[in-house]
Amino acid sequence: LKKGLRQEILSVFQKIFNQKVENIFFESVPPIIYIETENKVLPLSFYGEGTLRVFYIWLLAFELYYKASSSQENLVKVILIDEIENGLHYSIKPM
Repeated sequence: LKKGLRQEILSVFQKIFNQKVENIFFESVPPIIYIETENKVLPLSFYGEGTLRVFYIWLLAFELYYKASSSQENLVKVILIDEIENGLHYSIKPM
Protein backbone atom coordinates (compact mmCIF):
# COMPACT_ATOMS: atom_id res chain seq x y z
CA LEU A 1 0.00 0.00 0.00
CA LYS A 2 1.39 3.38 -0.96
CA LYS A 3 2.22 5.65 1.97
CA GLY A 4 -0.07 8.49 0.81
CA LEU A 5 -2.98 6.13 0.27
CA ARG A 6 -2.38 4.47 3.63
CA GLN A 7 -2.40 7.89 5.33
CA GLU A 8 -5.67 8.77 3.60
CA ILE A 9 -7.25 5.51 4.78
CA LEU A 10 -5.99 6.17 8.32
CA SER A 11 -7.36 9.71 8.31
CA VAL A 12 -10.84 8.62 7.24
CA PHE A 13 -10.74 5.67 9.66
CA GLN A 14 -10.03 8.11 12.51
CA LYS A 15 -13.00 10.27 11.50
CA ILE A 16 -15.45 7.40 11.06
CA PHE A 17 -14.44 4.89 13.72
CA ASN A 18 -12.04 6.12 16.39
CA GLN A 19 -9.97 9.29 16.74
CA LYS A 20 -7.49 7.50 19.02
CA VAL A 21 -6.23 5.26 16.21
CA GLU A 22 -2.56 6.03 15.67
CA ASN A 23 -1.74 3.66 12.82
CA ILE A 24 -3.22 0.99 10.59
CA PHE A 25 -1.36 -2.04 9.21
CA PHE A 26 -2.34 -4.35 6.38
CA GLU A 27 -0.97 -7.88 6.30
CA SER A 28 -1.46 -9.79 3.07
CA VAL A 29 -0.99 -13.43 4.15
CA PRO A 30 -3.32 -14.15 5.82
CA PRO A 31 -5.26 -10.96 5.06
CA ILE A 32 -5.52 -9.18 8.41
CA ILE A 33 -5.89 -5.51 9.27
CA TYR A 34 -4.28 -4.33 12.49
CA ILE A 35 -5.17 -1.15 14.37
CA GLU A 36 -2.77 0.62 16.73
CA THR A 37 -4.31 2.65 19.56
CA GLU A 38 -2.55 3.88 22.69
CA ASN A 39 0.49 1.61 22.07
CA LYS A 40 -1.69 -1.49 21.60
CA VAL A 41 -1.85 -3.29 18.26
CA LEU A 42 -4.98 -5.39 17.78
CA PRO A 43 -6.59 -7.01 14.74
CA LEU A 44 -9.58 -5.08 13.42
CA SER A 45 -11.74 -8.15 14.07
CA PHE A 46 -11.23 -7.50 17.80
CA TYR A 47 -13.55 -4.49 17.46
CA GLY A 48 -16.46 -6.70 16.38
CA GLU A 49 -18.03 -8.09 13.26
CA GLY A 50 -20.01 -4.91 12.60
CA THR A 51 -16.92 -2.69 12.63
CA LEU A 52 -15.11 -5.14 10.37
CA ARG A 53 -18.03 -5.29 7.94
CA VAL A 54 -18.48 -1.51 7.79
CA PHE A 55 -14.72 -1.06 7.31
CA TYR A 56 -14.61 -3.54 4.40
CA ILE A 57 -17.59 -1.82 2.73
CA TRP A 58 -15.96 1.58 3.22
CA LEU A 59 -12.62 0.25 1.92
CA LEU A 60 -14.33 -1.13 -1.19
CA ALA A 61 -16.00 2.25 -1.83
CA PHE A 62 -12.69 4.02 -1.25
CA GLU A 63 -10.91 1.71 -3.70
CA LEU A 64 -13.58 2.22 -6.37
CA TYR A 65 -13.41 5.99 -5.92
CA TYR A 66 -9.60 5.99 -6.04
CA LYS A 67 -9.55 3.88 -9.22
CA ALA A 68 -12.24 6.01 -10.88
CA SER A 69 -10.48 9.27 -10.04
CA SER A 70 -7.15 8.03 -11.42
CA SER A 71 -8.67 6.54 -14.58
CA GLN A 72 -9.24 8.30 -17.89
CA GLU A 73 -12.46 6.37 -18.38
CA ASN A 74 -15.83 7.57 -17.18
CA LEU A 75 -16.49 4.79 -14.67
CA VAL A 76 -19.78 4.31 -12.89
CA LYS A 77 -19.63 1.98 -9.92
CA VAL A 78 -22.40 0.73 -7.69
CA ILE A 79 -22.10 -1.18 -4.44
CA LEU A 80 -25.13 -3.28 -3.54
CA ILE A 81 -25.30 -4.36 0.08
CA ASP A 82 -27.79 -6.96 1.23
CA GLU A 83 -28.80 -7.09 4.90
CA ILE A 84 -26.40 -4.36 6.00
CA GLU A 85 -27.89 -4.37 9.49
CA ASN A 86 -26.58 -7.89 10.23
CA GLY A 87 -23.62 -7.79 12.58
CA LEU A 88 -24.32 -4.26 13.79
CA HIS A 89 -25.05 -3.67 17.46
CA TYR A 90 -28.76 -3.26 18.22
CA SER A 91 -28.15 0.09 19.95
CA ILE A 92 -27.30 1.86 16.68
CA LYS A 93 -30.29 0.52 14.76
CA PRO A 94 -33.39 2.75 14.49
CA MET A 95 -36.40 1.49 16.41
